[in-house]
Amino acid sequence: MKIGILTFHNTCNYGAMLQAYGLQSVLQDLGHEASIVDYKNAAVTEREEVIKPAISLLLSNPRRYCTERYSYPRRKRRSEAFKRFADEHLAVGAPMESVTDIIDGYDAVVVGSDQVWNMRLTGNDLTYFLEGAQSSDMKVISYAASFGAAVFPSEYAERCGSAISGFDAISVRELQGVQLVRELTGRDAQLVLDPTLLVERETWLRMAKEPKSETGSYVLVYTVAEKEKTLAFARDAAKELGCEMRVIGVSNPFLLKKARSLNDATVEEFLGLIRGAALVVTSSFHGMALSLALGVNVCYSLSDRPGNSNSRLETLASLAGIERRNISNGLPSSRIDFEAVDSAMAIEREKSLTFLRDALA
Repeated sequence: MKIGILTFHNTCNYGAMLQAYGLQSVLQDLGHEASIVDYKNAAVTEREEVIKPAISLLLSNPRRYCTERYSYPRRKRRSEAFKRFADEHLAVGAPMESVTDIIDGYDAVVVGSDQVWNMRLTGNDLTYFLEGAQSSDMKVISYAASFGAAVFPSEYAERCGSAISGFDAISVRELQGVQLVRELTGRDAQLVLDPTLLVERETWLRMAKEPKSETGSYVLVYTVAEKEKTLAFARDAAKELGCEMRVIGVSNPFLLKKARSLNDATVEEFLGLIRGAALVVTSSFHGMALSLALGVNVCYSLSDRPGNSNSRLETLASLAGIERRNISNGLPSSRIDFEAVDSAMAIEREKSLTFLRDALA
């Protein structure tokens, strides 16, 4: 079957890139001709554009200018590294601009993973709901799709709920998503693992490359949403463990305080940095997921902001049995029991693969 994967692929986010690669690999392993739908969300494209800060910013906002000027070279190198990774590892189809193009190009489309149904993130892009595709012969499935919020925008609820109702099979990656699908459609969505957790550990280990400059023991901090609590906990943890700190996701030099920024790490180096860490401290869902996938000790932080997306982290922590690794509980006195975690993940992995097999049958 010719399958298109409708997700984020024009991005410099490690988790987004690796989940796209993971789902493509899994579908190919299941015997399908799977590729990434070359649809570029305008809001994501605008956010990812790497622009050198203008001198006028120095006059209007010196602090912001310093932050952006400091991060620009790293962002540029990282953008180039992501493009190389995509060119080498992703099979991307012909450019598509509308749902009609997608219908004409594939036998089935899998929407997800990642926050494809987060309207704030996509700039209210309805393409990810494949409105109109339900009347075609193309099979429409969501896999580990995420809303990234507890509440769906009311002005789009009826329209998007109707579109999701027409999906042939629906799965999401967090319990909050299960509830939202039920509210929007009256249907039950299946809870599945993110694609990064469907890939065998050996695959990630082979791909991982630790930067040549890295020596000694370190705590790796990877932030996406919450930053300050995560950094403070990591500093205390690094001190107690006798480690240095390596940080990805913080572009403000005023927050680093002697920790080394590695924002320009390649995708392979990102995996290598996780693999080599004494401890990963993260506010990122994929930071947690890939730590578990690689068998590395991890602690996670949650956001205190209203309308946060904590559910994805809380759901994965519950499935893996590592709820106590929340930084609010302090530095754990023992390492993760990966025999138990791997056993729990193996059960969930088989459920997730069964969903894909049945949905595509």
